[in-house]
Amino acid sequence: WKVRGDATVVLLVLRQGGELERDYAVLSKLAKHDFVMPILGVGTSPNNLKVVVTEFAPLGSLEKVLQGVSMMGTTMEDAVRFEVGRQVCLGMRVLEQNRIVHRDLS
Repeated sequence: WKVRGDATVVLLVLRQGGELERDYAVLSKLAKHDFVMPILGVGTSPNNLKVVVTEFAPLGSLEKVLQGVSMMGTTMEDAVRFEVGRQVCLGMRVLEQNRIVHRDLS
């Protein structure tokens, strides 16, 4: 979605049965970490789904970026791969400390 000017955001649908305020409180707390995507807001869609608004990642998911590097036949330097892994681990540690399981990385 495009919002105010040129900003592009993503709407993430929250799980069914969750409470929007509680989920938002947890996600907002996590977003203060350097390696967790910031939460811009929450709301309810026209068809009554609870959504979280996040920044749009123009290059796509980390998985997509890494697959693209592989498909182009290029490689990342070991230092870059290490740094990517380190940042993922730091973000996952924040999730674990808050008793959250990341459904794409677990």
